[in-house]
Amino acid sequence: MRLTVFFPYDLSTDGRFLINTSSDDAAAQATITVMVNWQSRIDK
Repeated sequence: MRLTVFFPYDLSTDGRFLINTSSDDAAAQATITVMVNWQSRIDK
């Protein structure tokens, strides 16, 4: 028997809580843009 438990939170590596919540606010449901390989755009 496999038991799956869902926790609506997690801990980041620095100890802060990350909490998954839902919202009815339209602004909160806006599009999220993910930038991949952002380190290559930093001026060295």
